[in-house]
Amino acid sequence: MLKYCLSILLLSLSSSTVFAKTAEKPFDVTPIGGMGMHNFSVAFFIFMLISWSLWSAYKKELRPGLLILIAASLTSWQEFYGDWGAYIYWNSEFPLLPWGESPFTTPIKPAFLFFSWGWYFSLIYPFLLTILNLRERYLPKIPQWPIVLFVIAPIFYAYNINGEKTAAESAWWGYAHSFGPYASAQYADYPLIWPTVTLVAFSIAIIYLLRARNSNGYWWHERLLNIDKMTAGASSGLARIGAFVLAFNIACLVFVTIPCIAVRLIWGVDSHLVP
Repeated sequence: MLKYCLSILLLSLSSSTVFAKTAEKPFDVTPIGGMGMHNFSVAFFIFMLISWSLWSAYKKELRPGLLILIAASLTSWQEFYGDWGAYIYWNSEFPLLPWGESPFTTPIKPAFLFFSWGWYFSLIYPFLLTILNLRERYLPKIPQWPIVLFVIAPIFYAYNINGEKTAAESAWWGYAHSFGPYASAQYADYPLIWPTVTLVAFSIAIIYLLRARNSNGYWWHERLLNIDKMTAGASSGLARIGAFVLAFNIACLVFVTIPCIAVRLIWGVDSHLVP
């Protein structure tokens, strides 16, 4: 996959534009199960918030699932900037945020994304961490990196592409232009490499961050911010949550949002769907 991505990038350097036009107009149908998706996202987020909170209370420590749920939801504002860079247009019949249009953002901003970011990432990342924990327990002689590269990355790629396919078949969102190869569904096309590869890289970074824990249970970013020096209690707990929210936001900016915006600014074309 890496060799293929590099080939696409090198080819783009000799071309005036690397974006293929894949859509001429926005959806003219009601999103299939749109309100169901909105209501499910809210309800499932609340369910996972309660479940992860109870699990953390039972374990008497902040569990990764709870941290991911909170951090991902508070990183969801970046969705609309990344969408602009990736030329994503949304079905306008979803319940929308009052955000409206703003520079470098996709014009339509569904409200359910705050909740769906939370459950989307907190559903898959603990599962991926469990795979690495099992590797450490049962296959300690196998290094971590091949498991990440050949198991974790493909699983997340398939998870993300399945979401793209479902959205294109349900008239939820589509791509006005795509960078590299793409597939077609009933209502829209969806790319197979870009920007999915950025989300895979972001996920690997988060997984490695969550694995960088010392013997006292503090993650690398917490040690960097000296949170491990704080007295245990409510203040340190809130500091740990805030630190992870910050780390999650920075990682998303570095691996997803900024690259998507940069690629459009450097190689992109004008779009009337995502101006």
